[in-house]
Amino acid sequence: MTRFFKHIPLLAILALAFALSSNGLALAQAQPQLISVYNDGELPLTDPKSPAWDSVPVYAASVTPQSAIAPTLFAATVSSVEVQSLNNGEDIVFRLVWEDASQDSHATKPDEFRDAAALQFSVDDLDAEQTQKILCMGAAGQLVNLWHWKADWQWDIDNGFRDVVDAYPNFWLDHYPFVVGEPPFRLPTDFNSEEARAYLVGWSVGNPLSNPARVTPVEDLSSMGFGTVTSQADQGLLGRGVWEDGKWYVVFSRPLVSADENDVQFTLDRAFSIAFAVWDGSDQQVGARKQLSTWTTMLLETEKGIAGPTPKVLGMPIGTFITIAVVIVLVVVGAFFFMRRRKIA
Repeated sequence: MTRFFKHIPLLAILALAFALSSNGLALAQAQPQLISVYNDGELPLTDPKSPAWDSVPVYAASVTPQSAIAPTLFAATVSSVEVQSLNNGEDIVFRLVWEDASQDSHATKPDEFRDAAALQFSVDDLDAEQTQKILCMGAAGQLVNLWHWKADWQWDIDNGFRDVVDAYPNFWLDHYPFVVGEPPFRLPTDFNSEEARAYLVGWSVGNPLSNPARVTPVEDLSSMGFGTVTSQADQGLLGRGVWEDGKWYVVFSRPLVSADENDVQFTLDRAFSIAFAVWDGSDQQVGARKQLSTWTTMLLETEKGIAGPTPKVLGMPIGTFITIAVVIVLVVVGAFFFMRRRKIA
């Protein structure tokens, strides 16, 4: 009997393995494709060319033409995007780098299209099957958070708002009520009162596309499916894009945790589903005409190592499950030998 009890730990392990296999479960987590590297200190929140990026691992995300819904993109002009991420326990920043032969930073005329890029996050924890269903702009009841950088917004911030008079030099309007200055009037400086802005309806009602006084080139959006993209009331994103030597370098940044329930929350107890998209203005890409990636798994790194969700089995943390399984096996084996010894006696 003593010899048999020596094998109880092995029996416990075998019992656990059987329980896992019978339920189609595994102990190993899916390996993350992207790690947000921990960096104790200030982050390059608005600097895509900072030397801090030189030592950060690069994840190459393949992107393909969007073909699920019209208007579709028939041929890709961008094939991949280099993705990096840093966090310091308080803020997180992502950098996207991709090749683009032309800098398309204007969308004032009807035939002008801007370059752009976006990150998409699943707000809720979803399994692989669910995330594939909401790859493009989410789905009913399944919210996604979008971070959308726009090259024309970047131009407006860096160089001053590009107005109609810049796109059409011969445009002339000699009078606006309540406007200061002399014609041709300029936005936003000559429209510095509520009375003057009332004649610019988009700006007056808060349309972010009409705002000539932007402070960030990145828009914070929410979506639950095609045609539901909504600009959030709280715009807490920062970022910056730089075009250099035929490449765009763009950063997106935000505190890890926000007060907005529509935002993705970068907590340490979960893995994150993230996808990427880019638009090439010279190819007249806009809206659904874009290149996009599949979902990528991302985890946060802390000063103590890689954080992530605790693996669960049958809804329980795996440590709890193992403990219960071992105890059950020991109790069953102990009861068996107790009954056998009593029978012999």
